[in-house]
This record gives sequence, structure tokens and C-alpha cells, in this order.
Amino acid sequence: MDNDTLTVKFYNQCDADFWNAIPGDQEYKLLSDICTTLSRSLNEKTRNLISRLLSGDISCLRPLSSDQKISERSFILLTARFGSTQPRNDSCYLVQQVQNLSKSIVNYDGEIHSWFGGEMTMDEAETRLQNKPDGTYLVRFSEGYAAQGGFAFSVKGVVKEMPVAEGSPLQNIYHYRILNEKPLNNILLKLSKDFGMDQKGREAKTISRLLAPERKNSNLDPEDLVSKESFLSLTTRFGSTKSLNGSCYLLQQIEQLVENSIRRIEGKKYSWFAGDMEMEEAERRLGSSVHGPGTYLIRFSEKEASKGGFVFSIKVNKTIIRHYVIKGKPDTACNGNEYDAKLVLLPVEEGKENETFPNLVTLVEDRIRIHEFHGVKAQYVCRDLQFNAVFRGYKQKK
Repeated sequence: MDNDTLTVKFYNQCDADFWNAIPGDQEYKLLSDICTTLSRSLNEKTRNLISRLLSGDISCLRPLSSDQKISERSFILLTARFGSTQPRNDSCYLVQQVQNLSKSIVNYDGEIHSWFGGEMTMDEAETRLQNKPDGTYLVRFSEGYAAQGGFAFSVKGVVKEMPVAEGSPLQNIYHYRILNEKPLNNILLKLSKDFGMDQKGREAKTISRLLAPERKNSNLDPEDLVSKESFLSLTTRFGSTKSLNGSCYLLQQIEQLVENSIRRIEGKKYSWFAGDMEMEEAERRLGSSVHGPGTYLIRFSEKEASKGGFVFSIKVNKTIIRHYVIKGKPDTACNGNEYDAKLVLLPVEEGKENETFPNLVTLVEDRIRIHEFHGVKAQYVCRDLQFNAVFRGYKQKK
């Protein structure tokens, strides 16, 4: 089984909100309430499989009690492995991926079997495979990569054209990790090959930093793994890798951010972009005595992450910091010949209900910096934000 001491957390705010909306305390919810909240139209087969995945025993033959309690940890692991509860085509990613497990059924010598083993240790997998013919396999949850939603492919016999794996050579049994992650270097190499991005340039460094928010003041190592969720979060906020005029939407928006978020303060350059930052940290920085009223920053919105949202935080007097949500429409931002996320600063001013801005830089220049907020204009950039070291000294291409 996976390591119960391993720290896990929701990848998406929508999953955390989903869990919190289910009746019950924070740590445990009733199985019946989880399934009901997921979808009232779940068929019996899918409901039963979700129930068994949450209980940790897909091979259990006895009926599961509807009042069985499921831990928050178990639900987090389920979403890490099978997708979020974000709505999709009258359902959600999680339910659709669990339904796909029905395709794991195969007919072998007239008997019906599934290659999916669910929770299973490496030792147990080897015990099950040791007396089987070469080519016998199963797929199970990864013990060491549970928090990343990892799986393991266990097989009797060597598989050609696959990397060296863990296992028991004497028993001819091997295990291969299946991760929903890619090495950072591969991502940067792909962007460089397809769109000519300089792998040592500021766009590459910015992307590296954005893909590793937990590292704060350091970039990812080129060999570090980047989760699919992190990459999707990046493209949701800054555009897809769809080709556009010799580059792509993502790189053009990153380049614009690097070039145009810089402001000069006392001869030095600072960017208003803070990236991943919690409200408490934003208030701590803006509340510093070195920052006067009118000091501001732009950070990611945790609650509006799935909608490409940001937050504008500004110091309006010595003791009060105000926060304004920025919402957008990332699903249609890359549909035209120019990027247009249709960003809106909330609350919307009367008479400007239809006013939107294509990107973050334009919103700051044409809305935030020319309007007053509680009698104060956004005049000064908050200093010492994590992206200053990357953005500072950026030279425009000739």
C-alpha cells in the first residue's frame, strides 16, 4: 500500500471545494454522500468501482456499506490518479476516467480478467506473477509515487524497448513506473525545437519557476519531474502551445509578461508579478514599512486557478491591504489570431460590464494603473518578489 505518512494535497482548488461541499467533517465523509455529490446519474457499475477505489480494495466481493467513512487522503489520491472533479461534458474528468477502467477487461482463454490491480505492493505483485507464463502483466497503484498519482506496470519477462526497471531478475519479474509527469528538460527541449525558444533565456527560466511554485526562489533542476497538473495550470493562465506566427500563445504571453511587467524604482527594476503567493504572504510583503500606500502586486488566484484567475493586491493605507479577483475565459483565449483571455477585474464598474482585457499586462496598463482603489492609485511595485531575479535586465529582441 502507499505510504500513509506521505503528505498529500489537492492539485486543484475545485477538488478541495468539492470535498468541502460534501456534508460531514473535514477529515472523513460518508461514501454515499461522495458518490451522490459526484453525480446522481452514476450507473451502478461506475458507482461501485469508485466506491471500491476509495475503500482501497477493488477485489472485495462483499457489498460496501453506504455509511462507510472515506478519508480526505483517500479522495485526494483518487483525484490525483484519475483526474479532477472539474465538470466536463455533463460529467467530470474523474468519473470519465474511472468509467474508462471498464476497458481493462480482457478475454483470456474464455475467462474474463482485468489487468488492473489497484492497491498492491511490489511483493504481492511478484507473488501473483511468479508462477505465470512470460508476458503476464498487471497495472497497480505505485507505492512510492502515490501523491503524484503514479501507477506501476508489473510484468513477467523482459519487455523490449522499455527502460531498465526494478524487479526480481531471478524470477524474471520487472516493474515499470507510469507517471503523469515529464522531465523539465524534455518540456524545455520541446519548446525550443518547435518554437525556437532559448533554453537558457528568460522565458525558459520563467517557465521553470512557474512549474515549481513550491521552490519559491529557485528553479527546477532539468531532471526534475513536472506534473501534468502543473503544466495545465501554466497553459490555462498563459495560453496553449498552439502555433502562432512562428511561436506559440504560451511563449508570446510569457515574453510579454517578462518585457512589460518591469517598473523602475530608485534606478532599479522590479516586476509587479508575484506568481504563486498566498494572501497572507501578499499582506505580509505589502504591509512592510518600506512600502507606502499605492504599492501593489499581481499573484495567482488559488480559488480561480481552473479559470486562469489572478488576484490584484494593493496597499490602500498604512494598515489595510485590499484584494481584487481577476477572472478570465482561458478555454477560448487561443481561438483567434491573437491571445484574448477576456480578463475582468472584479467588482465590475457600473457601465463597464462588457469591458474585458486580452491579457494581464494590458489589464494592468489600461485598467489597474489608471484607476483609483479606495482613493489610491496603483503607483508602486512591491519589491523583492521572486520573479525579479529572472525578469530584471530583460532586453527586447531587435
